[in-house]
Amino acid sequence: VAALFGFPAGLKALAGAFGLDFPKLKKVRLSDWSHGPLTPFQVDYAALDAFVGLWVLKRFWQANACGLDLVAWACLFSDAEHPAGLRRPAVVWPAALEQLVAAQEQRHQAQIQAKMERNQAKMERNKERKMEKKRKRAERRGADGGAGGDDAGVPHKHPRWWA
Repeated sequence: VAALFGFPAGLKALAGAFGLDFPKLKKVRLSDWSHGPLTPFQVDYAALDAFVGLWVLKRFWQANACGLDLVAWACLFSDAEHPAGLRRPAVVWPAALEQLVAAQEQRHQAQIQAKMERNQAKMERNKERKMEKKRKRAERRGADGGAGGDDAGVPHKHPRWWA
């Protein structure tokens, strides 16, 4: 599901995409989980995985839900019509999921359009400022008669360099 929305696969990578970095010790991950009882390290690892999984789910849902509540959004990824049916794997992508993906794409396109419009407006404001500066400069020169006033024949100096 994450790949469908352009996110990386794997819990650690997906959490990283949302700005969360957390330790996952390879030694604990590769340890024997079939023999009980679990070690304190295994329990901590499992608890962290569960917590980060829920944390990522919430962030992923907030970023991609298109106004749906969490349960309805989760039902889109299976053939479930009710939360109890979420245990069944999805066989076919429901039409609602296709609508969700289309809505995500529309939102993305709208963000790009808004950014382009902001940039265009900024460029126009900058152009107007430049034109205003040129107009004021021309007015100052026109008021001097174009010769620089009392300094006729003396090259114009920038005010910063005046002593």
